[in-house]
Amino acid sequence: MTLQALEALGTDPATELIIVIGKPPAPQVRRLVEARLRGLHKPCVMALLGRGVQAGREGSLVTAPTLEDASEAALAMLQGVPWRPRPFSAPPQQIRARLQSIRRTLAPGQSAIRGLYAGGTLAQEAALILEPLVGPVATNLAPGSAGRHRVVDLGADEFTQGRAHPMLDASLRVQAILQAAREQDVAVLLLDLVLGHGAAPDPAGEIAPAIEAVRAEARGAGRDLAVVASVVGTAQDPQGCEAQAGRLEAAGAWILPSNAQAARAAAAVAGGDPVLQSLLGTEGA
Repeated sequence: MTLQALEALGTDPATELIIVIGKPPAPQVRRLVEARLRGLHKPCVMALLGRGVQAGREGSLVTAPTLEDASEAALAMLQGVPWRPRPFSAPPQQIRARLQSIRRTLAPGQSAIRGLYAGGTLAQEAALILEPLVGPVATNLAPGSAGRHRVVDLGADEFTQGRAHPMLDASLRVQAILQAAREQDVAVLLLDLVLGHGAAPDPAGEIAPAIEAVRAEARGAGRDLAVVASVVGTAQDPQGCEAQAGRLEAAGAWILPSNAQAARAAAAVAGGDPVLQSLLGTEGA
């Protein structure tokens, strides 16, 4: 179906640029899609997630390792300007200062990441970004399973049997937040918030009280707990992107402009200066 869609778009004179986004495909599928894109002779962006995918351009085809990279590369191609991926959109000095401020509040031994996701593709993207920065990341496991760093897609089949998807009902994610926050080694909770007509009317309002509660509990125990999140949506979504982000920020979460940036920030919170140095280098020192 993807190949048929590409064939149709490739012959459509009104289509100026094509973007293909997907979860990690089988190697032979990736090769088929890439070959078809190269043969279209139109500007194309391929963001098929996977280990070792590097940003690059060959002729009219750009390979993007993250969803954010795909959107920025597409805009740059349409505008005829150069594009190169960047770890954060904010100035390095600002990112470095925020990360150092967060790390000063953590207790010794807090170095683990818990990603609790409603979006399956976003969860996979986060794990792929985290692994090169902090080491192995356990995925598709129930909260509380073994593994120092874990990213859980709470919308996977094993969690949605007999219950609504977490985009519609946040109760399972609230439970997971409360449980993960009580693990003494956890430094940061990594969350997504997906808006739209297929989501709850106020997803931030369902999650924010849990964030406030676990951060207060952590401080009462003599440590802190960082919460890093991204909001996937626009001002036109019924929930209102700015209002949803503001509600999470008021609860103490650090909102990044994309899931990719949130994952990198979580890695820097958990991994400290070595990760920060690998992301920012000497910029903002």
